[in-house]
Amino acid sequence: MKYYLIALVALLCMAGVNGYAVEAPESVEQAVEAVAAVEPAAEAVAAMEQSGSVVSFDAEAKTVTVSCAAKEEGQAAEEVTFGVEDTTLIKKADEVVDSSMLAAGEQVSVEYTVNDEGNKVASSIEISNQE
Repeated sequence: MKYYLIALVALLCMAGVNGYAVEAPESVEQAVEAVAAVEPAAEAVAAMEQSGSVVSFDAEAKTVTVSCAAKEEGQAAEEVTFGVEDTTLIKKADEVVDSSMLAAGEQVSVEYTVNDEGNKVASSIEISNQE
């Protein structure tokens, strides 16, 4: 952890060399405080999760559309489209599988982030076992 903090402080100092005004901390305690100030921002981009049933998978567009449960009782299910990248981890029964396993009707849990354009991009998709 200590080395992580030192590396982070070094990067922050290098940012100062590149035109950003960053004051180097005078002690490890100041470095810890600087990291603590940055951590809430990192949590703001944490992955979110939604579950539901696959409606469709478009291999060409690299998207999967999932029918997710309504957020409030009495509302209709919501169809949500997620981007599927080459780095998206897709698992079924704790084994990594390819995107061809994303068939309509499969129950899935999608962990995703929202990119700068506002699109939901899947970081991982877990296909539930239906036996």
